[in-house]
Amino acid sequence: MTIPSTEPSSFRAGDLLAWTKSLADYPANAGWTLVYTLINATTKLTINASASGADFSVSVPAATTATYIAGDYQWMARVTKGAEIYTV
Repeated sequence: MTIPSTEPSSFRAGDLLAWTKSLADYPANAGWTLVYTLINATTKLTINASASGADFSVSVPAATTATYIAGDYQWMARVTKGAEIYTV
């Protein structure tokens, strides 16, 4: 299976979520962290990316997404390094 290099536009609860993200201005190997937040009227979900060299790797097990409540979510991605925080 090829891991996509972009965030999914949609997914079903109970599916494995996996993608990589490359952020040239905020490389993981320079100490940056990447966190995704998905929000709707009743739920807030947090997905933490892991460093994979300079890139970020995101993987959410199917057992975890199975607990997600169906609906439309707004999402935001933010990088952090020390006191620096940027929405990407």
